Amino acid sequence: MKGEDRSLLSVDPTAPLHGRRVWGADRARHVASVYLRHAHHLQPRDQVILDLLGEHQTLTTPQIAAILFRSVKRAKNRLYQLREDGWLENFGRLTSAGRLPMHWILGSLGERWVAAGQERPPLSPAALKRRMEALGATPNIVHDDGQRQVFVDLMRIARDRPAHLPGPHSNAGEDPTTIRRLARWWSPAHTASFFAGVIHPDGHGVWQEQAGLGEPIRQVGFFLEYDRGTETLGVLLAKLEAYAHLLRMGEQPTVLFWLESALRERHLHQRLAEAHLAAGLTVASTCTDVAQADPLGPAGRVWQIADQAPPEVARRWLRDLPALRASPGQTLPPPTAVDDPLRSLR
Repeated sequence: MKGEDRSLLSVDPTAPLHGRRVWGADRARHVASVYLRHAHHLQPRDQVILDLLGEHQTLTTPQIAAILFRSVKRAKNRLYQLREDGWLENFGRLTSAGRLPMHWILGSLGERWVAAGQERPPLSPAALKRRMEALGATPNIVHDDGQRQVFVDLMRIARDRPAHLPGPHSNAGEDPTTIRRLARWWSPAHTASFFAGVIHPDGHGVWQEQAGLGEPIRQVGFFLEYDRGTETLGVLLAKLEAYAHLLRMGEQPTVLFWLESALRERHLHQRLAEAHLAAGLTVASTCTDVAQADPLGPAGRVWQIADQAPPEVARRWLRDLPALRASPGQTLPPPTAVDDPLRSLR
């Protein structure tokens, strides 16, 4: 937003407006008119960006480009325009590994948009500023970017082969009429809240795929555990206790471990073989090198199920993991149109 209009949403509500002090309902009406005037120009793609940031707090320029744009340059142009209009804010970060891509978060207008959709009061400008500072300073930013990237890659794969058009032939040797989409993507906070803090995964998703015309549509629900090697294997295994508790509650969870190296993945499976997993709990893994080598990334034949053959023998497609299914006592519902991360484009 340009000039004084943008400042209306970031200053003391008793501050002078157009040279005079305006109180109560008059100021509220003016601020509302500013919001509505700019909302009129909000495109469906912009709405997707706002919804994604409302759920996941921050995404990088390349991540947003992979989901919604044909080039990073086009993504940058639109993102900076949305920042200028007050919908978004951004921040940079320099780490020991180098400078990270620009990160985007909700601005004052974007927060109002998301809050209206969630039927809650918007955060104050001061609270928005504190959230941006916290996100920019978190020591887990590389880990958090990585876990979000897994879901971004799934959305990119689905976008490259849209559900409403026959997809192009690929190196994967699959049926070119295959359709796929990420039907649900919940943030770590959303997932933990839904299960009352019983589990704390790095996100929850539901992958939907139809492996050719006439084939059944499969839905695979999963919880992601993204590992950068900063925790011991014992800590990783201990996380499965919480998922076993979900099993006793009536859920049938599939837990996906994403590891940094094939060696660490092999060691994890050695420990899993000794752990005697609870019946009904599915645990599978992949590693960065394996997933990046597959044209379909995390949607491809990259997943090794625990208690089965060695990884180099028995990798499975994501679609071939245990399907989402109803069971007595289950609380996790199947995905609906509201869960669709791209619902504003449908």
